[in-house]
Amino acid sequence: MIRKNWRIRPGSELAGELARSVGVSKIVAQLLINRGMVTPRDAVAFLRADFTDLYNPFLMKDMEAAALRVSAAIKRGEKIRIYGDYDVDGITSTALLIMVLRKFGARVDWYIPHRLDEGYGLNLEAVRKAACDGVSLLITVDCGITACAEVEAASELGIDVIITDHHEPQSRIPRALAVVDPKRSDCSYPFRDLAGVGVAFKLAQAVSTILGGMFDGARLAGDYLDLVALGTIADVAPLVGENRIIAKYGLQGLQATRNHGIKALLAVSGLGQGAGGVNGGSVNSVNGDTSSNGNSNNGNGNDSNVSDGGIRGSGGERSLTAWHVSFLLAPRINAAGRIGSPDFALELLLSEDPKRAGELAYMLDAENQARQDLETAILREAIARITEDGLERDKVIVLAREGWHPGVIGIVASRVVEEYSRPAILIALDGEEGKGSGRSIASFNLHQALTMCEDLLERHGGHALAAGLGIRRENLDAFRRRINEVADGLISECDLVPEIEVDAKLGLAEVSLDLVSELEALAPFGAGNPYPLFVCDDMSVLEYRTVGGEGRHLKLKLGAGNVVHDAIAFGMGSIAADLFGTGAGIGTGFRARRVEAVFALEENIWNGRRSCQLNIKDIRPLVE
Repeated sequence: MIRKNWRIRPGSELAGELARSVGVSKIVAQLLINRGMVTPRDAVAFLRADFTDLYNPFLMKDMEAAALRVSAAIKRGEKIRIYGDYDVDGITSTALLIMVLRKFGARVDWYIPHRLDEGYGLNLEAVRKAACDGVSLLITVDCGITACAEVEAASELGIDVIITDHHEPQSRIPRALAVVDPKRSDCSYPFRDLAGVGVAFKLAQAVSTILGGMFDGARLAGDYLDLVALGTIADVAPLVGENRIIAKYGLQGLQATRNHGIKALLAVSGLGQGAGGVNGGSVNSVNGDTSSNGNSNNGNGNDSNVSDGGIRGSGGERSLTAWHVSFLLAPRINAAGRIGSPDFALELLLSEDPKRAGELAYMLDAENQARQDLETAILREAIARITEDGLERDKVIVLAREGWHPGVIGIVASRVVEEYSRPAILIALDGEEGKGSGRSIASFNLHQALTMCEDLLERHGGHALAAGLGIRRENLDAFRRRINEVADGLISECDLVPEIEVDAKLGLAEVSLDLVSELEALAPFGAGNPYPLFVCDDMSVLEYRTVGGEGRHLKLKLGAGNVVHDAIAFGMGSIAADLFGTGAGIGTGFRARRVEAVFALEENIWNGRRSCQLNIKDIRPLVE
């Protein structure tokens, strides 16, 4: 188990005053301050997260022009095409606009590019196809902000283009009829961190307003916020501001959805009525946890040791959370775009036939299982190669292999980063050409590093923590050397030690079900609003045992003074011997050992009994 640094946030002198002003405990006040809510006004708005706090969509640059053009196209019966993306954000954005525009009688269809054949974003061939199909209005969702040449081509072919996107623009913005992106430098919209589906939702609101309020804001939210939340959470958008409101109401909408596709997806994910998880049973039973099929990066990973980490715990009646979206729902939708056709996922969300929705959901579930199998095989091979070649000593791990599936190597790169705490780039070779995907750590801007190697690359793009590239086989060795030379000047040995950010110290006597209930007010948790993590620096291990398949997890009973609480450490069964020596820890003469641990709090319900449980994230023995 890799040793991690614990960065414990200092207590704020403002916590007591904020607690009194807002009417919360001092612990919750400290958590609010840690998340940037320093004033009572900000704290109340964060806790309330009311739908009426959403901003007017017409505050966004070019929104009025976009909504007027869409409304006119609907009235005139023009052919509209939604141009999407193959990830969850893009697929939900496409589904949302199709559903809303069809409610108003629009002639609308869609086009989603194939990940491997076409790649990301608007492309010229798709623009020409739209012209041949008689499309007069093309609306991009979750893409298009850099598509200057493609927009020019569309204009020459007589197609108006409306761009809706949420990615960072370049210095030159496409000359489209409207460019709706809250990250535009000349856009004064109050919240810039909407996901692509959030921007699409704003356009849907604006069009609804112009067409006479047939679907007012509340109705639109009730009908479609399940989709908006699904895409927002899956895209790892920060769950603050408008995204927090979207996630809060959207998760409620997902749980009570009328969308046949989402219902079927919930069922195959083990989250439907009577299927365990949300409406009964356990997502992470310590007696054999259910695979989570996800990781923290865009809900695309495969880590069966991940637990939902907080608050609601691991049993009984439970609400749908952002964790369920990221680790159970999103990977199944993403699997279609990774190793198959994203059109199946879109068809699922648009389906009005429960039987067909069920068939599509099972198809996506099977593709997700195939995706997991591919990842497992590639990861096993990658780790073997790293060990054999001594690549764990490199600052940046670069691996290339013939036959690796380019649709899943990004996820495997994330797993390699988790395993070795350093940037990793995996490259799928096909003859003399290679497609690569990389993931990084906070101290190493991968996009900038690739730019410093661009003479060795055919192409590259991305951002600080994730990027893609194209490379010729003959340049692989030179690229591996160059990027490690770049890393040697930027990454210190300290940067290679993973870090856990801890919200506050908490004594075991302060742990209670009342506190767990109070922490629920901070949900939904996710990017930008992580599960609260606490540290207790002196506890005694009274009992322990390994549980789950192959003893993968560690179950403990921790005490301090007269206070005793149960704890579960998912995926840490292998460290039991290092921590405690041999023996089960129960009835074997085991001597209590003092430890310190970082943990989240959760409610555990077992055989009808409610208790507070510590969900251990890291644990260390204390020197005695």
